[in-house]
Amino acid sequence: MLPNDETFMSMLKNKEAVLTSILKDIEVSAANAKAFEQLEQLYKDGEPVSTDRALAACAKSLRHANQVNQRLLMIALVYASGGDFSADAGKVLVKMGRGEEALREMMRQKMEGR
Repeated sequence: MLPNDETFMSMLKNKEAVLTSILKDIEVSAANAKAFEQLEQLYKDGEPVSTDRALAACAKSLRHANQVNQRLLMIALVYASGGDFSADAGKVLVKMGRGEEALREMMRQKMEGR
């Protein structure tokens, strides 16, 4: 499902909810990683593991990963659409030793009105 204007409006109205969601996603991702480690250890130890249980765990984790990706991509879209994006990208390029090239590109974009 693609984000719509209401999704972005809710992000704008409640930044705290966005940050809380990110923190929760970190916790859930860590729990999923731990569950997979435990599952892997059961396999290594030769313990019987239900295929249905393993498949359900994989599906649950994949659904969560897809939801996280969608939220992060929405945040990236908002950030990349903002005025600070070019300056921040330029700062990173300066740190990488490509500051002159970044400055030329930023000036080119400025002259084109972008």
